[in-house]
Amino acid sequence: MNEGVITLVLFDMGGTLIYSLDRWEFVMDAAQRALEAVLQNAGCLQDEKKKTIFRLEFRHRMEVYYLRRNENMREETTPAILEGLLKELHCPTVNDEVLFAGLDAFYSETQKNWRLDPQAIPTLAELSRRGYRMGCISNAAYAPDVYQLLEKNGLRDFFEGIWISAEVGFRKPNPVIFYKALDFFDIAPSGAAMVGDSLPADVQGARNIGMKSIWITRNEQIEENQAVMDAVKPDMVIQSLVEIPSLLE
Repeated sequence: MNEGVITLVLFDMGGTLIYSLDRWEFVMDAAQRALEAVLQNAGCLQDEKKKTIFRLEFRHRMEVYYLRRNENMREETTPAILEGLLKELHCPTVNDEVLFAGLDAFYSETQKNWRLDPQAIPTLAELSRRGYRMGCISNAAYAPDVYQLLEKNGLRDFFEGIWISAEVGFRKPNPVIFYKALDFFDIAPSGAAMVGDSLPADVQGARNIGMKSIWITRNEQIEENQAVMDAVKPDMVIQSLVEIPSLLE
């Protein structure tokens, strides 16, 4: 195993390689309408009462998920949230095919709110040219969404491995998801660096197991970063991804 010298660079995705544009509450409205349309076409939610209950309860359960998802660092997936609610509403026409078609419709709307950082591909290409190995670690409740975003933005082929909390079962900063990546590459923590926009998830998660951390300050002002600003100190701070290759020299 390599020790000391950084040979592996792991990237967060949302907020790091891609960034959001509009306020998410408006995006979520459109996403939920797309999901409901698929369910209605499948014969579910035909009853107005059920439709109203679903609209309110799905939004509520997603809001609860967003509030609680970092409490124990376990990932509750959106397929599980949706399936549980539909069972309570007694929607027998919803099988796995319909369930995932609905979620694909939901996330096709949220994907419209993401934009590729213009420095992402040049930075990844330069790191690859210099011989660094690379992987992606993403906190996400629906794994297909991550894979689709990576493909659509031309990022997928840069990464030898991708670890998503929806598949691993644990969210950053839980060490499990980091060790999954390190074991795959057979590289010690001291030989790896984590790049991300979240101080508690990316920076503290990496530092907890002895990895180097590179914090991109794009989302410096959000609450989760402000709450730990004095306690969590990254090894390196960048304003743009293009700074990374020279920092690692």
